[in-house]
Amino acid sequence: CLWFTGLPASGKSSIASQLGRSLDKMGVKYYILDGDNLRSTVNKDLGFKQEDRIENNRRIAHIAKMFLDSGVLPIVTTISPNNTSRTFARSLFEKDKFSLIYVDTPLEVCIRRDPKNLYSDKLKHVKNISGLHSNYDIPNDYELKLNTNELSIKQSVNRILKYLEF
Repeated sequence: CLWFTGLPASGKSSIASQLGRSLDKMGVKYYILDGDNLRSTVNKDLGFKQEDRIENNRRIAHIAKMFLDSGVLPIVTTISPNNTSRTFARSLFEKDKFSLIYVDTPLEVCIRRDPKNLYSDKLKHVKNISGLHSNYDIPNDYELKLNTNELSIKQSVNRILKYLEF
């Protein structure tokens, strides 16, 4: 399981999409479990309070485990702002079957990118943005760190592929 964590607009989904295209070319079966897509489907009953975020990540972790057990590489792109959620996700997998990828991007860069208008939403549909209104626990137990302020999407994907030894 490749579990991406990072602030909103850090580049998690963009990197995962490009990684998927590379994995397609290699014939690797994968599935991207995108936090936004899951929030509008499986987890649409959840809000953005801390307990809802924890439940969101708990469900995603179990789904990722099912994918892995079926022979499909799960690529999870979710903010997963709490160390406890990431630790729980890791606990479901054998030691060498889970890799935390920290997409490290400064908040100012995320605000500048803001592809979903989360930071500039005048109506404030989301009032509890990780790293801005609520805490984001910076991980210290990651296997790979990608600073998307310095690395392009292609460079980030190449680092992941090198890490995976593909």
